Amino acid sequence: LKIFYGAKLTHAHLRMALVPEDAVELVEDAPEFEEEGPVSPSLSNNPFPLLRFHHNIYILPGVPKLLKHQFAILARRLQRDHGLELRPLVSANLLLKLPSFSEGEISPTLDEAQLKATQLYESVEVGSYPVSGRADGVEIIITIEGKDQCEVHATCRYLQKTLPKGVIVDQQLNPSLI
Repeated sequence: LKIFYGAKLTHAHLRMALVPEDAVELVEDAPEFEEEGPVSPSLSNNPFPLLRFHHNIYILPGVPKLLKHQFAILARRLQRDHGLELRPLVSANLLLKLPSFSEGEISPTLDEAQLKATQLYESVEVGSYPVSGRADGVEIIITIEGKDQCEVHATCRYLQKTLPKGVIVDQQLNPSLI
């Protein structure tokens, strides 16, 4: 960190660098990290190395750009070392207003959607999250997440057909969470 930040190094930078004593740096042949400042003299060419301790706990940065970079390194390592096929998660959100319905009244529909998704697909999960105070009046966000875009979208379509008419005010189809 001293080499990367130079004179701009602060106590906050050093505090964020505190890690468990038995953490080890995982060295990868990663693409050069694109950031202003010199490259860390650590074993890797990444000034924010991927760290692991207790064999299965990874320490990842909270800054989205750094996190995405470290996810790519971790995915390659898990695939190479453990044969895991890592695919991005796909998500869809249904935004609901319930003018004459309560969340409890749509709960059986959500339970049925999860049951069907579990029977038909390996990885689809349905979630329901009440929200309040939104300017658009949305009261519930239904999430559908999985590894296969077709399965997520099929579950989303099922919910669109089975939820009471008029409660869905918007939908968000997100191609990838990672």
